[in-house]
Amino acid sequence: MSVAKSILVLSLIFSVVACKFEATPVPSPVVVPPPPSKIPKDVDPIMDNNDKRMSWQKPFDVIRALGPLEDKTVVDLGAGIGYFAFKLLPKCKKVIAVDIDNDKIEILKGFKSSLNQELRGHLDIRLAQVDDPQLAAGEADIILIVNTVSYLSPRVEYLRNLRGHLKSGGKLFIVDYKNKRLPEFVPAPSYNERLVLYKLEEQLEAAGYKNIITDDNTLEYQYMVSAEI
Repeated sequence: MSVAKSILVLSLIFSVVACKFEATPVPSPVVVPPPPSKIPKDVDPIMDNNDKRMSWQKPFDVIRALGPLEDKTVVDLGAGIGYFAFKLLPKCKKVIAVDIDNDKIEILKGFKSSLNQELRGHLDIRLAQVDDPQLAAGEADIILIVNTVSYLSPRVEYLRNLRGHLKSGGKLFIVDYKNKRLPEFVPAPSYNERLVLYKLEEQLEAAGYKNIITDDNTLEYQYMVSAEI
């Protein structure tokens, strides 16, 4: 065999071998996203202050309506993934985030782990039962219920039981949707699932609350109600 033919044969052999190795895919490395960075004050852990919910929920107007919070323990009942809990945290002595959805509780725990040690020490996260918020007697100064009260059942009994978890002089603070036509970007439930304001007032009274104060002017799409024990 001539030298030229030998070189040609060797080239063909190397080409076949190279193709064989190229055909074997190399698995891509698994990229694990870094944990959330420390959540700054007044910034939602999911979205920044320009998020769409901010525009209609007005969370800081709600928080201002709660009054001074520096020495208060505030329960966020129906906390979800912490929209209000994390905004409350820098302002309160303690925040207790409560929800019945275990998946949301796990997300809350994930965000908590990203906080600095001081803030972590002020946040308690609890998985509740449908009929039990997992709160101790007289534990809270304020129980905040946002977009959740219409789902409590039996409502009067549940609200009555919450009184036992409030300290002397404590208050319940409820925010929920007005029973009027709302823009599509406001994720309100259907009309028959909303709790109209006068019915909530009646139910709070039946549950034994006093000094029931309503505000349906501050927020465009929602009302706020405070009630004392």
